[in-house]
Amino acid sequence: MLYQSYFVCVEEDLEQSTTTVQFGKTPDNEDSGHVWLDYQFHDVLSLHFYAFGSGEHAVKMMGVSQAFKPTDLNIVCREGTVKEGDRCVQVCHAECVGCRTTGSDSPRDCITCLNLRVPYPYLAGSVGDFECVSACPVNMVQASGLNDCQCIKRMEEPADDGTVTCVTSCPLTHFDDSSVCKRCSSLCTDVSGDGQAVCTGPAAEQCTACVYTAADGSCLEGCSPGQKAVTGSTTGSTTTNDGYTVRVGDCPGNDIPDIIGDGITLQTCADRCSSRSDCVSFMFNYDNGRCYPKTQTCDETTKDNPALRFYDKNCPDGNSLVLASGKMYSVGGDSRTYSDAQDECRRQGGIVAIPRDDEEQRKLVFLKNCFNSADQFWVGMKKTAGVWQDGGGTALGSFTSWAPGEPNEGVKLCAHFVYGEHVDEERRNNWADAECFLLYRYICEKESVTPPADNTPSSESDTITCEACQDGYKCVNGDEVEEICPAGTISRSDGTACDPCAAGQFSGAAGSTTCQQCPAGQFNTQSGSSSCQPCPAGKYSSSAGSTECQVCPAGRYSSSGSSSCTRCPAGRYSTSSGSSSCQSCQAGEYSSSSGSTSCQSCPAGQYNTREGSTSCQSCPAGQYSSSSGSTGCMVCQAGSTSSVGATSCTDVNECQSNPCQNGGTCENMVDRYSCTCSGYFEGEHCETAVYSHLGCFTQSDGTANVMGSMEGHFPYGPPSNGLLYYQYREHAILKCYTFAEEAGYNLFALEDGGMCRGANDQIGTYRVLGFSQNCGNDGKGGDNAIDAYLITGKATWLPRRGSWIVDETYSPDYGAERALDGTFGTYWNPAGSATAQRYANNWFFTVDLTVPHTLTGIRITNYRDTTHDVKAFKLQKSQVGSPFNWEDVTTITNVQPGPVLPYHQDFSGFQGTARFWKFLVTQTHSGWQPWAREVDFYGFPSV
Repeated sequence: MLYQSYFVCVEEDLEQSTTTVQFGKTPDNEDSGHVWLDYQFHDVLSLHFYAFGSGEHAVKMMGVSQAFKPTDLNIVCREGTVKEGDRCVQVCHAECVGCRTTGSDSPRDCITCLNLRVPYPYLAGSVGDFECVSACPVNMVQASGLNDCQCIKRMEEPADDGTVTCVTSCPLTHFDDSSVCKRCSSLCTDVSGDGQAVCTGPAAEQCTACVYTAADGSCLEGCSPGQKAVTGSTTGSTTTNDGYTVRVGDCPGNDIPDIIGDGITLQTCADRCSSRSDCVSFMFNYDNGRCYPKTQTCDETTKDNPALRFYDKNCPDGNSLVLASGKMYSVGGDSRTYSDAQDECRRQGGIVAIPRDDEEQRKLVFLKNCFNSADQFWVGMKKTAGVWQDGGGTALGSFTSWAPGEPNEGVKLCAHFVYGEHVDEERRNNWADAECFLLYRYICEKESVTPPADNTPSSESDTITCEACQDGYKCVNGDEVEEICPAGTISRSDGTACDPCAAGQFSGAAGSTTCQQCPAGQFNTQSGSSSCQPCPAGKYSSSAGSTECQVCPAGRYSSSGSSSCTRCPAGRYSTSSGSSSCQSCQAGEYSSSSGSTSCQSCPAGQYNTREGSTSCQSCPAGQYSSSSGSTGCMVCQAGSTSSVGATSCTDVNECQSNPCQNGGTCENMVDRYSCTCSGYFEGEHCETAVYSHLGCFTQSDGTANVMGSMEGHFPYGPPSNGLLYYQYREHAILKCYTFAEEAGYNLFALEDGGMCRGANDQIGTYRVLGFSQNCGNDGKGGDNAIDAYLITGKATWLPRRGSWIVDETYSPDYGAERALDGTFGTYWNPAGSATAQRYANNWFFTVDLTVPHTLTGIRITNYRDTTHDVKAFKLQKSQVGSPFNWEDVTTITNVQPGPVLPYHQDFSGFQGTARFWKFLVTQTHSGWQPWAREVDFYGFPSV
């Protein structure tokens, strides 16, 4: 489509019979038209109508104007044009009449030619290409009636780029067939080096000299295509290119079982025999590819089966081999390091041998295995600065023969041939890297040695035998040439050609007879392939012989070379087809099943924090999430709560769980509660009693009281209903406790139904008259009997209760309860048969105080004789009952013996809290079992 700033100017010159068309554009803010293209036709076109565009769309034109004089045109010539008169003429090559690119100086960019042209295919390019010239090249002439140049004579075979080669006369190796130079038959002897034409036509009798001649000198035509010509008698033998002499038939017996083959090529069979020093010959069956390597040969072969050929190995004399190229290989006489081997070969004027192609590889393998197939031989190259180089410093070319998995790099900078008797055929005779200091055999190579005489049959041969071209080869002309089919092709059944493998198939080695299908997971798109490509990641091929790969659907993926697609595992997904991997679900999302194409958001009330999750977790109690896709939960505000998996929080009654104990009253508050305790308890949950009951004790012996009265703190009242004033006092125990607490006492007691007594008793006076049975069940004592109480947090000497004993060292008559009876005349004597032995040093008893107690002191009253007095003991505690878990609380080693005053000895400076306590005597003054009159504990209940 033309826009308003573009223009086309058409000028007709009737006198000169020309029409000039100029195309250009008027820049913004200018009046002059800038001409870009110009062309003049030598004809008056009589234009009366102008068409713009393709006609598919409407065109808006600013206008059409007519100028009667060229001077009326206001134009400017742009780059690539020059002004000549009223025209902007293109600057082109001198041989061009107009050029496709304005300002081009190429003779191949012309619109038409001023003189002559050389068209494709006589020059590189494509159909329609040409080059303008002033005169035809020397090997071409002008075609009749045309401005084109054509060949004087042309070669029959086109060049690789499809161009035709022109010559003035056919070369000596070709004959002229209607100005087409065709190659002489391979049945002709090449005498071009003598300046003679090889032939005058295609037939054998038109050869100047023949490869095959009869006794009368006439030329023989050779064999049919698909056959190979073998000179001499059919009972004789010929030498193959790989060092074997072939005969028709077989020699029986002496097979080498481990390298027998079936359905293989002749070359593979020869390679197997070449890999072993003990193999001197082999039989090959052309019908089925069976190969029988042997350890011996025979003078005469059996000829029952015409498909059988017998090959004798011809190891070269002197362990040296000269190739047709003039290169000579010589086996060294000993094993050396790589450096020493190179030095020796250089001394001989060469380098350590390295094969440059398949032929040289086979020759070197053949030679080394003829010498010794059980030895390793150096390959003549070393890795220097990351590049493999031969002994002359030349980098390794495109040919390699590495064994599978080689080279495996590391510190291995040299290479060797894997020995010929290796059990793995894929590694056998191929290359592997090695450390350069190892001692291997070597082969030296030298260039420019006189090559051996060829085996072209002499004119004295009067017979040839035609044999079928061996499988994997082609025999095109029926002569002695038998060409191996290259990789990517297979031999045609008639032996006349090598056919390319179809797309989806391949042949990986030269000399193949069948194409293999690309395995599942691989493909190829072109015929003639020597390998298959792995399906790229994200694609797959499920069957053999594929010419393309299928795309993995969404939710699946594959790596390179896959035969199927793998489902994305749970927690991962792929959204599009052709994925090579799966993405992890992001935090807050999940996928619970494999093959997912997307992830789901965690619903409200649930969450997850990790990528790749397969499920979501419910918010714990006290937390919530209100929206889907959450990566965490929010904590309920103070005063509110939630259940598991909640999407919101609700207000909570802190008193609902009845946290206040022992009759305490709970008050619900914001995010907390408060307990109001009854008079007998205290603590955050009213869990701690303000006093503990020690027991019922005798108050007086008639002369003295164990605890003084506090009745002076109470108002006096008369008897009522036969009761004394304190006997009908309300809350008598609590009131007595209050006054004792205010007085700083640690003990208080009630006697005779309510009389209040108290004392700061640190020596255990309250218990000196012993226990009483006269107390009532109301905790307010009885006649001359007090219910004694210890104020919480304050200590005293605990009551003595023989019932606390739960375990002890065996004491049949003097049990440990005697040490807790408060009677000076009794004592504990662990006199059991085992423990009574002197220096047993492990006498004990264990008490259960029924509730945890905190102890800070202990009192020992010895028997007061040196023989049985305690000298050292341990006090241990256990938080749990049997089985006990004892911990040392204190260790005493200085208990005094004999009649010391006072009779008892007190020990403190420690503290421990437990329900179960163990008194363990570890030593007495004489070593005999202890006799202890009393053991007292100082402390207080901890609950």
